[in-house]
Amino acid sequence: MKHEKQQHGFNFSYFLIKGSMMALWIVSIGPAATLTVTNPDFETGDGEGWTKSPNIYFNVEYNEPGTIMGQAASIKSTGSEYLYQEINAYSDSYDLYKINFDLGYRCDTFRGGDIDAVRVSLIDSVTLYEVAGEDIIVGQPYINDDQVPNVDTIVSRRVVLRVDRNAQMHNKLLLFFSNSHSETNPSKATAVLDNIVVRAYRKVAHWPFTGTTQSSLLSDLTDEHNLSPLPGKSVGVGTPGVGNTGNCFYLRSPSPYLKFGAYTAQSSSFNNVSFSLTAWAWMPSSWSNWGNYQSLVCYRQSYGGFTLYANSNDDWSFWTGNGSSWDKQNGPSIIPDQWNFIAVTFEKDADYDAGRVIGTKRLYVNGNMVCSTSGVVYKYSVDSANFYVGVGATGAEYYFNGFIDDVRYYNTQLPSLEIADIYAETKDMYTAPDTGEYFNVMSYNIKHGEKSSISAVGAVIDSWNPAVVGVQEIYSNQVEDLADAADMDYFVFGPAAYNGTYGNAILSKYPILTSSNSPLPQSTVGEETRALLVATIEIEGKMYTVANTHLTHGTPFEGSGIDDEFWRTVQMDNILNTLNYCSGVVILTGDFNSRAYWPAIDHSKQIFIDTHNISSYIGGDEGITRIDGILVSHNHFDDNVVLWHQDVSAGASDHYPVVINIEIE
Repeated sequence: MKHEKQQHGFNFSYFLIKGSMMALWIVSIGPAATLTVTNPDFETGDGEGWTKSPNIYFNVEYNEPGTIMGQAASIKSTGSEYLYQEINAYSDSYDLYKINFDLGYRCDTFRGGDIDAVRVSLIDSVTLYEVAGEDIIVGQPYINDDQVPNVDTIVSRRVVLRVDRNAQMHNKLLLFFSNSHSETNPSKATAVLDNIVVRAYRKVAHWPFTGTTQSSLLSDLTDEHNLSPLPGKSVGVGTPGVGNTGNCFYLRSPSPYLKFGAYTAQSSSFNNVSFSLTAWAWMPSSWSNWGNYQSLVCYRQSYGGFTLYANSNDDWSFWTGNGSSWDKQNGPSIIPDQWNFIAVTFEKDADYDAGRVIGTKRLYVNGNMVCSTSGVVYKYSVDSANFYVGVGATGAEYYFNGFIDDVRYYNTQLPSLEIADIYAETKDMYTAPDTGEYFNVMSYNIKHGEKSSISAVGAVIDSWNPAVVGVQEIYSNQVEDLADAADMDYFVFGPAAYNGTYGNAILSKYPILTSSNSPLPQSTVGEETRALLVATIEIEGKMYTVANTHLTHGTPFEGSGIDDEFWRTVQMDNILNTLNYCSGVVILTGDFNSRAYWPAIDHSKQIFIDTHNISSYIGGDEGITRIDGILVSHNHFDDNVVLWHQDVSAGASDHYPVVINIEIE
């Protein structure tokens, strides 16, 4: 049955360090902290506190305004260079590490060298194994005569590393930077690193509800907030037969239909100015509490704290107190008789007064953000109320008549991508996984159907059966009609020009969980404005970031009288800075208005592989004159794109649609 259309505004298994270890130093920290490394801007010129391999130096002066200024860590790309320092955290201390730094590269000769990637890792200082890590793709530097000693800078990089701390020993961590390369003259390229800040977060509590006895069922994996049944009550233990593959917490027995709940005592660790809560829930349609307030999780007192409700209209509802009233954020209707993944976050934007902050609250259902409210005053200080699961307020009302599983509370606001990742990682326990090994992705400039019709364009798209399509040159009022004609269930539009009515769209057969649209830089010469549309899409149970763009038009040094390729290169660099923050596989579709050998496409190699260059089959345009394409991030590939097509027979537009067939990870 077709879903209802929804519109929404090198891989290492471990790493071993060679060389000596530095002395330990310990600083006492709470559940969330900035883990400042010594001399993060390297201004002393000697890298004090850092251990390094021979081909790393600190005494070159750089001048990249707003990014890398003064002295930085310069790492030759020999393939074996590393730089590390111990941070004041243990392997089992935190779940999330957000590492911010500036990263650039430079060439020591006009002929250049190559850096494939700079790897950011957390290493266990005793076992010397990588706990978590991620590659920052650099690729071939764009070389010019002015690059020495300055750098072609990639600004403000951020890596989010997740650690299964329950599987780690209690050993200190090392923050580790290394590189890799593939060129024959790699030592002529240098990675430049500066301004490092690390923040770490943890789950304050995580109740997986997997135990076989009442006490083990209610255990908190952090060992700090074990739940207890309500006084004089008990809770259900076992698998209730409603679709999940393990035990869960159920609050109503088959007979005599008693209401249950559980709690843990008030703790200051729940009084956070920013927080996140996630849970799975099942509400049977045959149970009789529909139309009444039911509390999934509650931590509230005197118009302070929060509650996640199934409200009296049978909608999901996220309540936060401001000290004198409740801010009630109502989401979509509850879908009974199936597992639903519910998440709420509050993000502090500014202090308000004592015990209160002002910020943004968000509600998610099945990985998709359904509500966002800014300017909310939140009283985060709760001094005596218990933290309840399955019951509300005083612990004697608003019982949840259903099943609850895998409840997590974080002392930080998780971004939308992290929410989507948690959903993707846990969903196979609660839903039947999809099957399939490959899917098609298309990029298509349709010239707003002018050459034929929207229905004809839709027929071309449908004939290729893509999972996702990036569409350029489309009006906002054409998107839904095109989705219908192409048999695509989900879509999002991103305005770029003409007062917000013209731009780009992404169509999908799979749920679009998040989306954003941002303008791209342009000259002041009246050129049509351009934008980047980004969506997070769940395809066969995996999360993909799909972006779509249309770069500025014109042949270099022609057209408007400016160097149009210069502005396309500036726009591409802006796109790279945006998409570098995305974890997992990133797919960029677009009309790039740039040949394969021009600088804009050359710059894209920092993050992407042009799928045309690695495909086992090429149809139609052989590539040298093409301006449309599909780029996929380096972290996906072992020759995983297996086909490339350009449809030379379709006359529905003045562009060929470009299609790739991509292997699911």
